Amino acid sequence: MAGRGACTTGFAVCIFLVTCGATSRVMSLDSESFSKLSNNIESWINGLHAMTSHAQVLKRDLSMEAGVSIEPVYPQDLVKKMALNIKDLLNSKRHALLRIVEHLEDATTTYLWSDYLRLNTSHPLLMKDLDPNNSSHEMTLDDRLGVPVRYNISGIHVPLEVYEGWLWPNIREHREQDPEILNGLHWSATVDRVFQENFEGDSTLAWQYFGAQTGFMRVYPATTWYVPPNLIDLYDARLRPWYVQGSVSPKDMIILMDRSGSVHGQTFTIMKWAVKTLIDTLGENDFVNVAAFNSTTEWVNNCSYCEVNNTTDNLECTQPLVQASTTNKKLLFQAIDKLEDGGMASYTNALTFAYDAFKQFEGTRKEGEGANCHKTIMLFSDGGTEWPEEVFKKFHADNYTKSVRVFTYAVGPHPIPTAVLKQMACSTGGKYSVITTRSSVRTKIQESYTSLLSPAQPLSGIHTDQYTTAYTSAVDYLQVLARPQALPLAESMVTFDQERVTEELTVSLTRPVYNMSDYTNTSALLGVAGIDVPIQTLKNLSPFETLGPNGYAFIINHNGFLVLHPKLRKQLSYLLGPPHIDLLDVEEDILKTNIIRDTMIKGSIENIQVLGKISVDEAHRVLYDGIQFSFSPIPNTSYSLGLVNLKRSDHLVIRNQDNSLMIPPNISTTVIAPWPYCRGQQASSHTDHLTRLIRDIQNKKRTCKCILFFNYMYSTVVFLKLEYVVLYSLLGINLIYTFMYGTIMI
Repeated sequence: MAGRGACTTGFAVCIFLVTCGATSRVMSLDSESFSKLSNNIESWINGLHAMTSHAQVLKRDLSMEAGVSIEPVYPQDLVKKMALNIKDLLNSKRHALLRIVEHLEDATTTYLWSDYLRLNTSHPLLMKDLDPNNSSHEMTLDDRLGVPVRYNISGIHVPLEVYEGWLWPNIREHREQDPEILNGLHWSATVDRVFQENFEGDSTLAWQYFGAQTGFMRVYPATTWYVPPNLIDLYDARLRPWYVQGSVSPKDMIILMDRSGSVHGQTFTIMKWAVKTLIDTLGENDFVNVAAFNSTTEWVNNCSYCEVNNTTDNLECTQPLVQASTTNKKLLFQAIDKLEDGGMASYTNALTFAYDAFKQFEGTRKEGEGANCHKTIMLFSDGGTEWPEEVFKKFHADNYTKSVRVFTYAVGPHPIPTAVLKQMACSTGGKYSVITTRSSVRTKIQESYTSLLSPAQPLSGIHTDQYTTAYTSAVDYLQVLARPQALPLAESMVTFDQERVTEELTVSLTRPVYNMSDYTNTSALLGVAGIDVPIQTLKNLSPFETLGPNGYAFIINHNGFLVLHPKLRKQLSYLLGPPHIDLLDVEEDILKTNIIRDTMIKGSIENIQVLGKISVDEAHRVLYDGIQFSFSPIPNTSYSLGLVNLKRSDHLVIRNQDNSLMIPPNISTTVIAPWPYCRGQQASSHTDHLTRLIRDIQNKKRTCKCILFFNYMYSTVVFLKLEYVVLYSLLGINLIYTFMYGTIMI
């Protein structure tokens, strides 16, 4: 490989000499002389490389070390092996999730509904009430999660407005508690045994949970649901990406907003809030757009597609539906906030506009666009008398639009008349709902369509697994807020594992849970069960010691959104939607990158080389060089894995079979590779981290990858003995840096 690297360098220098030398002499050379000159320059470059890089010295000195071998590395083999390791990891989570779902569904077949339950008979453990500083709560610091937990029970979270309804239902004078919530807590309580068995049987298992359609959520193990002072807990599991993806089938949705003069004031404010809440229930597999109507109808943001994709192409600018990504949602929110009311409403005009948009979308959409499942029109109005009979006759006769369902919402303190809205919904297989106050928006929106558009109940017993993109876990994030350094000392004396608790992103594996009993008091869909897989767990499976500091692993899902990537950053709030960062947003935007993305989405196994930029030395330098992408699908998932490295980093791995720990003579000047050596410790290159690692390994305080750490320490100590250390310190910083990380480029 030394020759190949030198040849490439020689060619570059040759061109430089020709262009910078005497032009007349070069022009006078014939092809044979030119070839001879080229070979001479190549030989000179090879000699220069050997003299300055001391590649042979490196091989000679290492060959004298017992137990050391220099071996080639093949990225194609690495990516296949890592993909299989991730598959095995996720398969273990799938089996755990299946046990949860089967137990919950079996529980519905034997549970007897009761109208006489009370809060004190259901015994729910509300996580907001848990206090790690209260010894009676019997909380233990979990090494795996890094927070105080209770292993014998799951904790309960209930959204704010549901909690109010739970204690004070609609008939307030009876002071009754909601039987839907209480029965849900009662029949699902037995799942704690399955939670506990899963947790004890899998050392990599993190949070397990069940979110009910009625609003409450079970989390195992139980922990504190910390809400910062002076803030309101707005978390609702039913609006989170893991629940949205698991509870409702993909859909193409057009939202129609009545902006006539009659909605002026409070009604229009409630309507805007309701529409934005509806959009928040959509996931990345959904396609949506919003139109406002009075006597005419138009999209609230005609160029939402253009703003996202930086194009002014007329065809794309008029694309009726856009993917419900976080970026597109923000653009729609901004446009909705700018709407003004006025004029007379025309249901005929609005519905014709929506049906025509569906037909246009079918004719213009690209491969992969559209949900190819449900089609819905969501109409928000304060009421009206116009019955658009001819519109429904025309489009119900069309094969493409006859399956479109219309869901109607009567909005405002006193929406009248509403008979037409009810008839629209009933005649198309939709549903009619009433939203009179802003406080009821979230519950009404959630209940309005999920029962009708949820995945079909699997009569064959086969469930559909859903893998989310990366997002911020609420439980992990709230533990970060509860850290002692985030609070005044007087407010918290809680013990946390500071290195373990982070606001890292996570992915979730989810499945819907159905009511399998003959007697059903609620809809067929009871909720969604899920298991978190922290992104760090996936990172730990990457062959970082083989790739070296210039290489990295990344994962995308079937939509091209990042699940794992060094440039995928943490979010600022647990209430935010997934970041939905596309691979093209973080990799250099060149033609081949588009090809790589599309090929990965199709599930191909390939190795592609491109010429582009890559950051090295922990992003201190940028190289314009050949970059190698090796990728493979992760079996049984919607993910595809890729490994990236410099083309010329088809490097060699230094391995040492000696299991003894060699400690550098000067730890304070030793740079440690930021790898996960021990479970429960975050990767860091700080020298203090090295000191802690050595202490933990010597004292056997944690479960550590000792061989990996021993090899790293070995390479650090042995490197200091090599005779070319001073020369490389001046001329070969990248080689030194790479070798210090356990790999070399020759």
